[in-house]
Amino acid sequence: MAERLRGSDIQPAWSGRRYLTSDQCRAARGLLGISRHRLAAMARVSMATLLHFESGHRAIKPRTQGLIRSALEAAGVEFIPGDGGGEGVRLRRPHHAGRVDQGFFERLAKPAG
Repeated sequence: MAERLRGSDIQPAWSGRRYLTSDQCRAARGLLGISRHRLAAMARVSMATLLHFESGHRAIKPRTQGLIRSALEAAGVEFIPGDGGGEGVRLRRPHHAGRVDQGFFERLAKPAG
């Protein structure tokens, strides 16, 4: 039986900022609350390809990574580069969201008492 690879063990096929790891893919799906079936349909890739990639059983072609990443970005996911802290994902903040209360950060910085 082949040893299962962790998402962090698989080197991304794309250089620069357009790559996708299996960990990012699973996390992005979780943030969006969508199934593998839904993501496969959105990205127009086979369910088997997505399953093998997310489970860490094999790497996928750069073009396929791009299709999946583009589908996730279109759904509102932002990819965070791993600048020493590890790669990540988050939901894009809606343009209509209210402004941050700047006083909150000032109050947080002050010692209690």
